[in-house]
Amino acid sequence: MSYVTLPVVGAIVAVATGHAARREIRTSGGRLDGEMLANLGLALGYSQFVLAGLAFLALVGLGSLAIIFGT
Repeated sequence: MSYVTLPVVGAIVAVATGHAARREIRTSGGRLDGEMLANLGLALGYSQFVLAGLAFLALVGLGSLAIIFGT
């Protein structure tokens, strides 16, 4: 649901928990696993930031074109 309604909030949570999980896994001394899931959360979070940024730039660009051409 967060990827549709609040993409930036979901991305912030994914990045924060991904980094926290990687730190906890690293300091556990081999007792914990799941580094792949932590990396996947980070990848999804950062990719969502990129997509949200591109969507914002597209929205600003289209708005600028509408202002310039008066449509």
